[in-house]
Amino acid sequence: MRRLKRRAFTLIELLVVIAIIAILIGLLLPAVQKVREAAARATCQNNLKQFGLAMHNYATANDSKFPSSRGFNPAGAPAPTTPANVDDKFRCWTHLVLPYIEQDNVARQYEPAKRWSDATANSGGVSNLDVAKTTFKLFACPSSPAARAASNAFAQDSSPGGQPGYPVSIPAANYGIGDYAAVRQVRFRFYRTNNLVAGMPAAITTVPGNITGDSDFVLGGVMQQTVPTPMVANTDGLSNSIMFVEDAGRPNNWRKVTGNPAPTDQGPAAALTDQLGWASPDGGVMSVDGSNADTGATNGNSTPAANPDCVMNCNNDSEPFSFHTGGVNACMADGSVRFLRDSLTAATFAALCTARAGDIVADD
Repeated sequence: MRRLKRRAFTLIELLVVIAIIAILIGLLLPAVQKVREAAARATCQNNLKQFGLAMHNYATANDSKFPSSRGFNPAGAPAPTTPANVDDKFRCWTHLVLPYIEQDNVARQYEPAKRWSDATANSGGVSNLDVAKTTFKLFACPSSPAARAASNAFAQDSSPGGQPGYPVSIPAANYGIGDYAAVRQVRFRFYRTNNLVAGMPAAITTVPGNITGDSDFVLGGVMQQTVPTPMVANTDGLSNSIMFVEDAGRPNNWRKVTGNPAPTDQGPAAALTDQLGWASPDGGVMSVDGSNADTGATNGNSTPAANPDCVMNCNNDSEPFSFHTGGVNACMADGSVRFLRDSLTAATFAALCTARAGDIVADD
């Protein structure tokens, strides 16, 4: 009985099969990446939701008041203490929410009567500086790069400067990732550069008296920088005011540069010196300046620009920035989370960031 020979695939047939598989993979890969990004964005939104809930739980336990965003002078704090209206950058709001995000064990290691960067070990052998180097999943957006540059040594000054004992030396280290920041205020120069002064509420056009000054109350966000803020004092409405927003990728400086429309990492040498992770008062709080739409440079102008500034995703140096396509996630003061599109106008974004200015949020 003759045995039939099995016919093998020819080289051309194998190449055709491989090509078909490659095409299928090429078609599926973008879909897989979109699913992954959708999951990462949802996780990022959940992180912000947890911070919103934590802040409301904190307010419930503290006379319906949100804490100051960073300036603090606790009773019994070591000298020198600063005047009540000076932002001494003693600690950040992030330390206060630890017990409300299931990190009570870490909160117990942190000593509130010491500066956030104090390297003196407590009775358990842990210092506040050690706590600041801890990374929590909740403080990191999964869409952001996991690899971060080490922060350089930094001299942290008070605001305004010139206070006794300042600046304070902060050592170089890998600090815990912090991809979210509380909106402290919108600087007046943001309004000037974006041609927004005319037609804005009188409080904004007359306070402060000079174009580079700041007014924490009028231009301020949900949490004032040096004093607790009653929830009812946010007269623009809790659902209309941003409490936290993404400022991801730090301390690496991601920004647009001329000739490249997509933000790029400027390298370890350009790492942001004052963005020292979630525990740092500079890292956990931002003031909105706006960025140059072409170069990504943070706005320092005091006169109207020829072209409006970039509102988000042009520079992560204390500006709204994410690795999501088309915008950033933000937690409102009522605890809800929204995805803010990068098509948002400067006027609408400013109105969302201020909490007591009386400006109207447009339906962008």
